[in-house]
Amino acid sequence: YGKTTAIITNGWCLTEEYLTPFKGWLDWVTISLDSAIPEVHAKLGRGFRNGEKPLTNEHYLRASEAISKAGMKLKISTVVTKLNKDEDMSEFIRDLNPCRWKIFQCLYIEGENDGRVDEFLITKDELQEFLKRHEKLTNDGIKMYASTEDTKNGYACITPAGCFLDDGENIHKYSRPILEVGVDEAWKDIDYKPENFRARGGMYDWKATQGCSMGGVSSRDIEDIGIAPITTEKKEKNQTRKVSTRDKQQPAVPWWNASAIFIPAVLFVALLVSIIIGRL
Repeated sequence: YGKTTAIITNGWCLTEEYLTPFKGWLDWVTISLDSAIPEVHAKLGRGFRNGEKPLTNEHYLRASEAISKAGMKLKISTVVTKLNKDEDMSEFIRDLNPCRWKIFQCLYIEGENDGRVDEFLITKDELQEFLKRHEKLTNDGIKMYASTEDTKNGYACITPAGCFLDDGENIHKYSRPILEVGVDEAWKDIDYKPENFRARGGMYDWKATQGCSMGGVSSRDIEDIGIAPITTEKKEKNQTRKVSTRDKQQPAVPWWNASAIFIPAVLFVALLVSIIIGRL
């Protein structure tokens, strides 16, 4: 149907048997993976359920192979906290061989992690040290992107309840229901900045049939996380100039201001889920 589909998971059910029915239907699989040390990963609440033992690194490697066999692309999402900020995950990430590695700075979000996040927060400098330690992975073709406190308001999505959701100033802001007030009115309820979306690397062609290359951006699909690629200081300055030039060439209008796009998109997702369930 010309759409790009993706899931985000802790990886528990990612086996070849599980993924086979979704072959041809699912383009991307994102695994939340915060550490190459299973004990640290478990302390961060990842990779286990119902009190069972945490998943092993071997499980994630088998999952990576299963994703590849199913013709899907792999992303890894990592939240950098005080527990893993000094870790070197290079070898493990290289073995997993994701197309993209998304790295989050642990941040305080009002109403989400109040009173529980202080022991995990890190500074900008600590995040930069983590990024620098891993930037050699770009030589292996792994695209690394970081989401920090400087890239807020560069992300928006539609919730299952049919509301827009942004990632604003330390709080997640929800719009009124789209189907009740319309796209334009609901869009006014959130604070989304197209320049932050572009600056964080949100524009790229992520069709599963076109490999992992970032060259020749032609799609405007909205990505889930990330900013500009990790590069040297000189390249970062060049990247900034390119973004500024592109900004001047494009009209400053919201990306999602057309009802003809969003309401059919919601209906399409419902249709797709029905078809997949029918096939199962």
